[in-house]
Amino acid sequence: MSMDKKVKVILDCDMAIGKFGSDIDDAFAYIWLKEETELLGITCVHGNAKESKCFDTTVQMTNLLNDDVGVYHGAGSKDSLGKKTDAVDFICQTVKKYPEQVVIVAVGPLTNIASVALYDREAFNKIKKIVIMGGFDKDKPPFIKSEFNFIKSAKAAKIVCESDISKIFVPSDICLKKSTKSWMNLMLLAGAFNILPKGGCVPWDPIAAAGLTHPDRFKCEKCTVTVDENGVSHFYSDSNSNSIVLRDFDKKWFINELIEKINQATN
Repeated sequence: MSMDKKVKVILDCDMAIGKFGSDIDDAFAYIWLKEETELLGITCVHGNAKESKCFDTTVQMTNLLNDDVGVYHGAGSKDSLGKKTDAVDFICQTVKKYPEQVVIVAVGPLTNIASVALYDREAFNKIKKIVIMGGFDKDKPPFIKSEFNFIKSAKAAKIVCESDISKIFVPSDICLKKSTKSWMNLMLLAGAFNILPKGGCVPWDPIAAAGLTHPDRFKCEKCTVTVDENGVSHFYSDSNSNSIVLRDFDKKWFINELIEKINQATN
């Protein structure tokens, strides 16, 4: 059962599809939320590329899909933490307009979201929920200290993850399971996105979107999360927490739904 179409969402992302070495999953998360929610706006952040590149790419994607959703410039680096940007201003205004109604789906470094907390705590406290794609829960790969989104802005990750706002955590573990790596053959998408004719990707960000809209397809556990100064996360079971971590999900359903949504958005 899908979440009510009227759920209000802001997507915070570092979309850089087409840039060498960058994933295409931010675009998939955007498509998923576009098809399933009331997408109020997209805020851009540094991460997969410079913020300016992420902004331009996001605008190109919205134009490609004939979508008039607003796109807003955000933090250019971790040093932008606490500074006012168009993204911070948009989030603050939107959550004040719709208090306790707006969910932020954050699939890049958390600099924009933490900046809201530092710039306008009253606005931050009006956020209904934050979906966070980042961190490692139990199965951290060898030789890797921290997950990309957290290490790119560790202080921001600590501020957001340890806040009192209700959260859905989507750790990298759930996206890196062996059974996910061969899901996405880009031949299925080459026609829509004019991208590599072979290979695959790990669908990190649309899994986060799916965790919001279809929680019944996931196994989850209440938890608290801490993040140290190096961006290293620690997940703890906590039956009293208002936050959850996603552990596993219906993979066959997910890939079928994602392909269907891409087809719907691009036809």
